[in-house]
Amino acid sequence: MFASLYLSESKCLNILVLGTDNQSFLAVIRSLGRAGYEIHVAWCVDNSDALASRYIFSRHQLSPFRANDPLWLSEFQNLLASNSINLVIPCTDSVTIPLQAIHSQLSSSVKLYVLPRVLFQTANSKNAMYLIASDLGIPLPKSATVSSVEEAKLVLDEFNGPWVFKPEFSYSGESLGARNSVQKAFNRDEANQLVSRFLSRGRFQIQENFIGVGTGVEVLCDQGEILMEFQHIRIHEPLHGGGSSYRKGIPVHPGMREATQKLMARLQYTGVAMAEFKWNQESGQWIFIELNARFWGSLPLAVASGADFPRALVELLTSGKHSMTSKIRHDLFARNLALDTEWMTANFHADKKDPTLSALPWSTVLKEGLTLVCGKERWDSLAVDDSAPFFREIIGIFRAKAKALFRTIVCTKVFLAATRMWRCRRLRQRLYLARSIGFVCHGNICRSPFAALYAQKNIGETRFFSAGFHQTEFRSPPANAINAALGFDIDLKDHRSHRLSQEDARMADILFVFDRKNLRDMHFSFPEATERTFLLSDLSRRKNQEVDDPWDHDMEFFCESYRAIQSLVHAIPKHHFPDK
Repeated sequence: MFASLYLSESKCLNILVLGTDNQSFLAVIRSLGRAGYEIHVAWCVDNSDALASRYIFSRHQLSPFRANDPLWLSEFQNLLASNSINLVIPCTDSVTIPLQAIHSQLSSSVKLYVLPRVLFQTANSKNAMYLIASDLGIPLPKSATVSSVEEAKLVLDEFNGPWVFKPEFSYSGESLGARNSVQKAFNRDEANQLVSRFLSRGRFQIQENFIGVGTGVEVLCDQGEILMEFQHIRIHEPLHGGGSSYRKGIPVHPGMREATQKLMARLQYTGVAMAEFKWNQESGQWIFIELNARFWGSLPLAVASGADFPRALVELLTSGKHSMTSKIRHDLFARNLALDTEWMTANFHADKKDPTLSALPWSTVLKEGLTLVCGKERWDSLAVDDSAPFFREIIGIFRAKAKALFRTIVCTKVFLAATRMWRCRRLRQRLYLARSIGFVCHGNICRSPFAALYAQKNIGETRFFSAGFHQTEFRSPPANAINAALGFDIDLKDHRSHRLSQEDARMADILFVFDRKNLRDMHFSFPEATERTFLLSDLSRRKNQEVDDPWDHDMEFFCESYRAIQSLVHAIPKHHFPDK
């Protein structure tokens, strides 16, 4: 399959590595740099810690991908030619998809590590891989592919909750900057809202939730033959599932090895991949989740353990080398410091008794410190021969924590009281020029939509909009919110929640929030909008008039909240707005 990729062993290789993920991107750079190759990088984010690596020979600017654009293709070809690039290796989906589209148009002197088009589409389709695994007799979660609301309702009735919603593809050529993520619904209302959201992107899968820990079998293959293998198990992973921040290498599970061998042989796969599984270690049951047809986030652990997949891949592609013998350890742990800091915070607040959450008791977390004492723990960014990325990551972590602490102090009652007069003065000045005003609360289903609709109806001399911080969009307001709003002649039944975006925050002249928690969230997530963010109560002469979240309260509570919002909105002076 990749015979045409073989280059002369004696030829000096200049390798262009493309990627935005710090974990796999840095691991590939270090692996190939240590092997003596000249490493060039592009398409990486400016704040990537990996850019501090001593193994990078040169970083290049490359415009965002534009499909069917000869100017973009010419720019890419000039980059390759002017730097004598022999081999291009993408590390993430978002950069692999463009290369799949243009690889046939490049000079034969430059080789791209890409899969054949049909294999790439199959390996990256969750639906296709589910059907193949089912045909091979590999254990799978109860699942169904749906393409309509009616089909989804039947599946939700048949399957036990919580339900897992999976898009067919994580990325599409039309939206390389946005990942189509897997989401869970824990009740029927959340499930119905996710159905509408997922159907807007095409067909998708609904699966029953399988309680277990994530694990991956990582392989390098040639024509379906496994040349190198390694397995990790997740120790810390996001509470509802996702990429790990702390993992351990383990001997490859016989059943999962057999399943991975079957999949690779069926696909006649050449290259690197990770077969992802979920494993309930108490019952011994496991299921196949999906195939990652690229380098994976936990790659630093494999390389540290002796399974040097990037170097082995290049040797396979350049000389057809099959001898991949190396001593591989299965007792090392690896931690991503930045991600694990976030996990520690989430785990602290998590309900440890909820079996659907990947939470751990603190006694277990504290015992994990022994691995560091025993010399069995590695940190993704730390390497004795390449320390700069580690120090850059540490500085970034401390900077983020310092900012969070400062914002917390800024939002204390004492500080708010001391700065209230100053804020109100700034607000009055801004009201004279405001053309766009946003109302922001946590979920965008109770307070902010009512405030925006009421202001638009009763003030109406500028643009009002609403948004929230909740990650799940397209949620409907609760029944009490809809009924209470009708008493103020506001109809919320067609409202669907919207998450505040960077563009929303940038375009708004004023952003009103309802309580100090909203204010902290704004300062943390949108620091550039701090000067334009105000408590809604800043419109009033009365102090501490926050509007508490009425979510999950009775009708009377909602009515009281809406009366408070009504009073404050009417404090917005109509004549202060300029004509449109």
